[in-house]
Amino acid sequence: MRKIRIFAPVFKKIKGFLHFFKVDISFLLMLVLAFFLEEIKLYFIFVVFLILHELTHFLVAKKLGYLAKRIKLNFFGASLEGLDDFLLSDEIKIVFAGPLFNLSMVVLCYLSFWFYPESYHYLNEVLVANWAIFFFNFLPIYPLDLGRIIHALLSQKFKRNDSLRIVKFISLFVIFLIFVIFLISFFFDFNFSLGFVAVNL
Repeated sequence: MRKIRIFAPVFKKIKGFLHFFKVDISFLLMLVLAFFLEEIKLYFIFVVFLILHELTHFLVAKKLGYLAKRIKLNFFGASLEGLDDFLLSDEIKIVFAGPLFNLSMVVLCYLSFWFYPESYHYLNEVLVANWAIFFFNFLPIYPLDLGRIIHALLSQKFKRNDSLRIVKFISLFVIFLIFVIFLISFFFDFNFSLGFVAVNL
């Protein structure tokens, strides 16, 4: 009984930490798909850094006095839930923190390659994952990070709802362009992922 009492606070913290994550069924399906495509290692690295990306949002938000409810693991990876009511200046800081983290990881990887070329074999997938997360979140599509930053900047000049309509129009236009590029790829180098991303966005 004494041992249980000693470890009770630890178990409570672990339970609270696990409760902070919500796993969607689509995430498990993506995990199975990655397994069959023999890309489980890359997908695992991608998910780890995507969670760290969202935790960076969370930590910056917490420092500014906001608290998120949880991190949701879904088909595309992860998203932070419960951060909607904050000052526009704070919103830009919180949103920009995630991509900045991934860009920092990219820079560290390149520095490692420069000083220790043999590290390429260990860090190449880390580099690929962080580049992918950075570029994906910097598509001008709402509610991706750049879309949210554009929304916050426009909200400084227009009403919140009006700026949201503008951002959604930009988002639809960019998604349409991605889908057009996907259709063009039929005649050159077919790229299924472009169409998949466009449809899901």
